[in-house]
Amino acid sequence: MYRIKLILFSLLAIVPSLVIAQSPLYPSGSLSNYYLQRAEIKSGILRNKMFFDLQPYTRDEAATFIEKYGNELVYGADSANLKYVLTDNIGWHDKSIKSKKSILKYFYHDPANSFVVDNDNFQFFVNPVIYYSQGYERNYPLEDPIFNNERGIEVRGNIAHKLGFYTYFTDNQARYPTYVNDWLYKFQSVPGDGFWKKFKETGVDHYSARGYITFDAMKYLKFSFGHNRNFIGHGIRSLILSDFAKDYVHLKINTKIWRFNYQNIYAELTDLQPFSQPGESPRVALYPRKYFAAHYLSLDLLKNLNIGFYEGVVFFRQQRGFDFNYLNPIIFYRAVEHSIGSPDNVLIAAQVNYLPTKGVSLYGQYLIDEFKFSEVLAADKWWGNKYSIQLGLKAVDLFEVKNLDYTLEYNMVRPYTYSHDTSASNYIHFNQPLAHPLGANLKEVINKVQFIPFDKMYITATYTYSTQGVDSGGYNFGSNIFVPYSPIPWEYGVKAGQGVESNINRVDLELSYMLRHNFFIDFRTTYRNYNSDFDELDRNDLIFNLGVRWNATKQNLWF
Repeated sequence: MYRIKLILFSLLAIVPSLVIAQSPLYPSGSLSNYYLQRAEIKSGILRNKMFFDLQPYTRDEAATFIEKYGNELVYGADSANLKYVLTDNIGWHDKSIKSKKSILKYFYHDPANSFVVDNDNFQFFVNPVIYYSQGYERNYPLEDPIFNNERGIEVRGNIAHKLGFYTYFTDNQARYPTYVNDWLYKFQSVPGDGFWKKFKETGVDHYSARGYITFDAMKYLKFSFGHNRNFIGHGIRSLILSDFAKDYVHLKINTKIWRFNYQNIYAELTDLQPFSQPGESPRVALYPRKYFAAHYLSLDLLKNLNIGFYEGVVFFRQQRGFDFNYLNPIIFYRAVEHSIGSPDNVLIAAQVNYLPTKGVSLYGQYLIDEFKFSEVLAADKWWGNKYSIQLGLKAVDLFEVKNLDYTLEYNMVRPYTYSHDTSASNYIHFNQPLAHPLGANLKEVINKVQFIPFDKMYITATYTYSTQGVDSGGYNFGSNIFVPYSPIPWEYGVKAGQGVESNINRVDLELSYMLRHNFFIDFRTTYRNYNSDFDELDRNDLIFNLGVRWNATKQNLWF
């Protein structure tokens, strides 16, 4: 492990002398992500400056995208949408966007930032982070409302246009809905944040912390190093690599030239072991580590067709740390696995995004965890043919209604996909899946409608139906990717949904109004019905929330 740290720090010391320019990355779930993607779909043409299947991307890319293509993309109702992107990226374009009245020169110099220092050699942006919501869950005592209290700070900037930096830190106390509490105690982890401790008997206390540095080298290379998440895909879910799990320390390299964007990730993950008392870590030793390496090639094959190819590996080496065989940025990991005689977990995947006409996007993913070609040809549904499929459609300005967008998505994950023979090589970080939040052995349909009836008003309605086969009778039917995939009940006839059938019907309605840049008033109501062939597991949740959000990212608790 010492050797890889030495290499990383040496790289960080050497490369800045070669850098051209840099900027921080967009936070996960940013409103600008949504605006930029819908602008490209609306135009019907892929723009080589942006590869939206690789998130997060940098602020300078977003600003350059709008400046270069703004005249042809911005018109009518979209003008306000893309003005938001420019306002959100002050410092990365030449347009002048200032507050009507600043405070003491440095405070609220522009609408997007509370404190600004901006000169030729140094940019420094500081913003408070506040998110408070309170609500009620049916069948929950009124004297114990559910709530979320998050406060902290976001800092970003760059030094001499060579080294970028970003940090986000919040202290959170919350009393989550019952289904989330069930997750916390079962997996001993807060989705997206990780470790928690008890707060006033029924609540939890946890931190959110992300931070990294960025730099660009030799014009075509972008580097980032630190703690963050990644997302590969165009969908609501990603079956390749999602941002559901907690952030992880990693080095990421993006090589962007012509119509190609080639990404490498080298990461350290946490193989969290169960605590005797959830929320009360014994803190007697370091959590076990495992490692993750991946590369993904995104190619704009045609002006309206993007394809991508992915390969990733999760592995563990007793006493050796990171395996240097996987540092090769262009080799096939499956070949490395065979050459060193390792039992590592290698996954390969392909993705496509097609814009058949202006305003429509068709996308999909196909991931293979393991398979045997002879068993595929036999069509006997052998258990070891582990794969997942995503099919999706996006339509913007549906029925020619401005800012009315629709997404339809189907996801299927075969049993045992993402699991492996030990927890040290499954596709999990800090007890949180790196792909679909529900794990495997499932089918899912998502319908999502987004509407902006007028500037700064946002309405989102989502209906999700998921069916999953869960374990029973001591048999592993393939839904729980946290446990080793053996023993299995039978070798053949394995299909998605086998086991005890469990269904989730979920309806979410969100109303948000932006009072000023990145300051929102939110109302949300959720109906979640879970029914299972085990009657004692059936439940109906009806949840209401009202809150304010200032520079805070939405919590990733949607599962």
